[in-house]
Amino acid sequence: MASGDDTALAIGIRPERVRLYVMIIVSLSVGVMVAGSGIIGFVGLVSPHIGRMLIGSRHRILIPASAGIGAVFLVIADIGARTLFPPQELAIGVVTGRHWRTIHDFSSQPNASTFFVASWQFIIPKYGGYK
Repeated sequence: MASGDDTALAIGIRPERVRLYVMIIVSLSVGVMVAGSGIIGFVGLVSPHIGRMLIGSRHRILIPASAGIGAVFLVIADIGARTLFPPQELAIGVVTGRHWRTIHDFSSQPNASTFFVASWQFIIPKYGGYK
């Protein structure tokens, strides 16, 4: 499938059907996982995709960067949850859900990778951004 539809057809795989089955299985799996673990689990699923837009697809760099992106976001959300309405605390899931949804929706836009690369080039110049 990664080689393209023509290659998949040449070896007898029907790409449309495989995509449909994979989409159904993945959607159900993600739904069950997020329902069980909450929005924090969703951050763990989406942060690698944000990392891929920032850094590229070299896994040696992407895996630690994804962990860092998710961790930094959760630490900032925790600080916000603790300090937003003192002396009370919000649940971290409330803050995480509100802000991660915005980040995820923005990153789903067609030109989001261009924005992320332009924004983060000065931070990660060695790796050259999205490849």
